[in-house]
Amino acid sequence: MKVIIAHIILLFTPITLMAQTITWQRTYGSYEFDEQGYAICQTSDGGYIFGGVRAVLGSYVIRINPKGDTLWSNIVIGGLPTQVSQLSDGNFLVVGYTAGDGYAVKMNDNGNIIWFRLYGGVLTDQFRGSYEFPDGTLLFAGNTTINLNPARVEYFIIKTTSAGDTLWRKSFDSTGFLSALEPVPGVGFLLSGTVALLIDTNGAIIRSSSSLTGKGVYSEDLDGFLFNHRKDSIRIGISLVRTDLTFAKVWDRFIHCDHTNLFANSVISEGPNFVVSGQSLTSASESGILCLKINSFGNVLWQREYFRNEYYFSGANQIAKCMDRGFVMIGQSKPFFGQLDITITKTDSNGLFFPTVILDIAGLEGRALALSQNYPNPFNPVTTITYDLPNSGFVTLKVYDMLGREVKTLVNEMKTAGFHKAQFTAEDLASGAYFYRLSVSGDAGEFVAVRKCVILK
Repeated sequence: MKVIIAHIILLFTPITLMAQTITWQRTYGSYEFDEQGYAICQTSDGGYIFGGVRAVLGSYVIRINPKGDTLWSNIVIGGLPTQVSQLSDGNFLVVGYTAGDGYAVKMNDNGNIIWFRLYGGVLTDQFRGSYEFPDGTLLFAGNTTINLNPARVEYFIIKTTSAGDTLWRKSFDSTGFLSALEPVPGVGFLLSGTVALLIDTNGAIIRSSSSLTGKGVYSEDLDGFLFNHRKDSIRIGISLVRTDLTFAKVWDRFIHCDHTNLFANSVISEGPNFVVSGQSLTSASESGILCLKINSFGNVLWQREYFRNEYYFSGANQIAKCMDRGFVMIGQSKPFFGQLDITITKTDSNGLFFPTVILDIAGLEGRALALSQNYPNPFNPVTTITYDLPNSGFVTLKVYDMLGREVKTLVNEMKTAGFHKAQFTAEDLASGAYFYRLSVSGDAGEFVAVRKCVILK
């Protein structure tokens, strides 16, 4: 068993609500080796199970409760986990790949391994996803290397019994590297990556497209797909293509920022909308976790960037929906001094998480303190900071440089409950990263929230 050291940003308020969203952000690491998180899902009891990689040891799995506390961890095998899921019998399935083979591991609720299987092809196999059929049989999908010179890589799928024993295997010529397996109810599956394939449950190709690249996701509300991949231009941004079920293009969008490179690593559907997670790179030495929501027309509804104060490099590899209508993202962060840590961010339905973490879904009563990311960011010389107070209180909003020195006081007075704005003018400050800190003192106690901003002149 692996001992996990968890660093936590978590604070509860004594509020009891009928419907709650718990938000938090935690890092999991050993202080000795780089660790990165790749796959996560919510469990039926409201907790989570996730898979990560630790240098030297390889893949391991961690089970946590709804607040992020570790329940157990177990080393699986050297390699990389690409998907974790809870099966219909309540146990868990982890798939991924080693240096040469795809693997599948079934574990019980205590972290004990029920069975473990390796699946090898001609040279190397890599599993990218799995699916459980109603009868308990399993489907694994990935890519297999057939030849090195000249290079030849193909998609493949394997159907197995519930115990992981192979029933049949099928490869798809001239396809390339697989990014994701996506079930399409009533049709079969979408295989996306180098090319897009729509197949039935027996592996027969229904249609294909070599122009649709990147990870694809199916929307039942729209009865169509969204594909995302990185697009290089003056800056790096997110290229999105929405299609119908026949792969006919409905629209395409290119989302970018003038002073930030955007990377999309994962996308999920949420009703008629989509949520994308990845990384925002503001400079060669600073990045944050990116999350944005777009509607069915490709318009951005909101965009969030999360920077941890003591970490300068962060990113998300996968996002999943939660039962409370929030989202959970897994990736990694690197502190100024130390190794990469697995980072999990649990947000509300608006992509926000707060130091005060209990939020009311049903209405405004009992809502938590909310400090929004300043806009625009980066900025020169003026930006706006908004915040929401659940109760009246004495508010201080101050700006600090990276050495912790106070450089501006924006607010220092009593404020009533509700939404407020503060303007930050930085004509007299040098370019660089700064922190702004909101402190609210009232009858319920003192609450603090901190965010990062960038002045770019």
